[in-house]
Amino acid sequence: MNESERRKAPADVLRLLGVAAAYAFTSWLTRHYFSPVNEVSVFYLASGVALAAVLLGGVRYAVAVAFGSLLVNLLLGDLLWVAALNTCGVTLAALTGSWLIRRQPMFDIRLRSLRDCALVWVWGGVAGSSVSAVIGGASLWLSGVVDANGYPSLVRDWVMGDALGVVLMTPLLLLWWPAVAHHRSRPGPRQIAEGLLILGCTLLAGEIVFLDAGHDLLPMNQHLVLVHGK
Repeated sequence: MNESERRKAPADVLRLLGVAAAYAFTSWLTRHYFSPVNEVSVFYLASGVALAAVLLGGVRYAVAVAFGSLLVNLLLGDLLWVAALNTCGVTLAALTGSWLIRRQPMFDIRLRSLRDCALVWVWGGVAGSSVSAVIGGASLWLSGVVDANGYPSLVRDWVMGDALGVVLMTPLLLLWWPAVAHHRSRPGPRQIAEGLLILGCTLLAGEIVFLDAGHDLLPMNQHLVLVHGK
């Protein structure tokens, strides 16, 4: 190892620990405050952190994600084999999503267009999250938290929660990191405006879909359709 590599080693370790801590904190925050008992969260912010980390740093950051996931699962009282299975799902989801996104032609990790954001949402948010949902849901099934009949709906809700976490967090981190690492790469006014518009629409859609915001403003017949499905 030459002198330059020796100087970079401590910084690389700090970055890996930072990714692990960021994943662990966002996972704990979501599970502690936004996850009903025996149910998955309506949005899982840590999934967006994991995907952004692997897109920016490659496979080695997946190791940091795995460490953060295993740590927080064990601290929250999960059995070792359940925590390990969930960690495999989380790590494979980030790796799969990143691989699928980078296979798309003309993808720009700086998210210069709405098309780039859409690729992140579809391949990272939906396709990648499906991997985590299938494996993580299996851990809850095998541990007796849900039965076989409840497994499909659990996987569906898991995908929705992880996908929304990707929608909320991954574009934000992909735009923020270059601005921190390279001052000349700061997004321009157009990119900032697009980002704010996307974030605002996402938050509004989340409130309408998951928190019933604005339903009382609809005509009574439409309100009954949304609430009771009649």
